[in-house]
Amino acid sequence: MTFGLIIYASVTELPQPFLGLMEQAAADLFNSPDWFHLIEREIAGPDDQLRYYAVSDPQDGRALALLPMVVWADRGGKTLSSLSNFYSLSYSPVFLLTLTRRNEILRFLAKELLKERPKWRNIDFKMLDSKRPLFREMIDAFSDAGGLCAPYFQFDNWFCHLNDASAEEYFASRPRRLINTINRKIKALGKKNSWSIDLYTDEQNIEAGMAAYLQVYDKSWKPAEGYPFFIPALMRMTVAKGMLRLAVLSIDGQPAAAQFWLVHKGTAVIYKLAHDEKFKTFSVGSILTKFLMRRVIDQDHVTLIDYGVGSEAYKQDWMTERKERWGLTVYNPSSFGGLARAAIHFSAMFHKRFRTENYKKG
Repeated sequence: MTFGLIIYASVTELPQPFLGLMEQAAADLFNSPDWFHLIEREIAGPDDQLRYYAVSDPQDGRALALLPMVVWADRGGKTLSSLSNFYSLSYSPVFLLTLTRRNEILRFLAKELLKERPKWRNIDFKMLDSKRPLFREMIDAFSDAGGLCAPYFQFDNWFCHLNDASAEEYFASRPRRLINTINRKIKALGKKNSWSIDLYTDEQNIEAGMAAYLQVYDKSWKPAEGYPFFIPALMRMTVAKGMLRLAVLSIDGQPAAAQFWLVHKGTAVIYKLAHDEKFKTFSVGSILTKFLMRRVIDQDHVTLIDYGVGSEAYKQDWMTERKERWGLTVYNPSSFGGLARAAIHFSAMFHKRFRTENYKKG
């Protein structure tokens, strides 16, 4: 079946039915119009090409699906990528919730993308949930359209379903050594120092909280932000929507640790955290995490806590479940560059598997 397809160059150009589609179908912040608008404003450069593939029903004009993509200029203009980057925690094509023809639309999009001119060397999707049926459906659709698909692991994502537990019930379910250590550190901190935790959740005090966060971040072990204006813009956007939970722990009046979480549709995302290395012995990060856990569970009444990117051991103390985020590269065999890259990729995979099998036999 043929569907209607229009490509828009900005989220601000999207007709209201497609904006409504995103608002209705987005399970998290990272697939919302606000998120893509932020990426456009703070990350995309003048030479990057934004491409929102909007699919409609040819009979009644209903908005059926939206695929936000981009051609990053620094990749030579030959790779079509999902509109996501290292600030994103997830990505997915957006479909009408009542849609019964998702496979048809995926196959339609796959054919359209692979035959576009100038031809894409490859199409790259990131931050996909490998456990959702959609992941397999995307692989099948692009394979059937002639693409050469290469899925790849990106990162672990730890999370916890609360099942109506209170904060105290949740803490009781965590390893005793974790909670005992935090309580011991709190006592030790109080014996020698004055300390406090400030929570910033409204627009009136966000600038002070942001300044404290940036001060802590600058003194932490973390590298400088690739886009220094993105995080302040994200804080201002989310505080205006009541989503921001920014907490700063100070010792003797000096910011020592800072975390900001995002509360959206019943989920609390632990988005960014940092601490001044000078105060590491007090476990200031863990103290702050416990404070924010109590806040989002007992006051925001979230049902899910998401620890974002990575498999650090400390995340497993707080969380109970794990899923994987995968990428999917689709090499375009009708493009010389795509065919050459596919040959290199699959040749390397073959040799790696061959060496592994022979090592096991030997």
